[in-house]
Amino acid sequence: MESLIIIRLEMGEPEAKEAILKGLVTINDIEYIVHPQLNGSCDGCVFEDKEHCPKIALDICCTGGNILKYKL
Repeated sequence: MESLIIIRLEMGEPEAKEAILKGLVTINDIEYIVHPQLNGSCDGCVFEDKEHCPKIALDICCTGGNILKYKL
């Protein structure tokens, strides 16, 4: 899976890069899995509504085209 994740080093924050490399991020005590979304859309992301997208989630998305899904 790691080979599919794209990281644009010139964008985003260090926390976003770390989350992408780990494949996991915790936001408000909830764990999410980072999934590549190469078409650049928010389809399938738990934060599809960009109005309420936490900053770290937006940074992860904009640092390589990824979406977040709930960790089961």
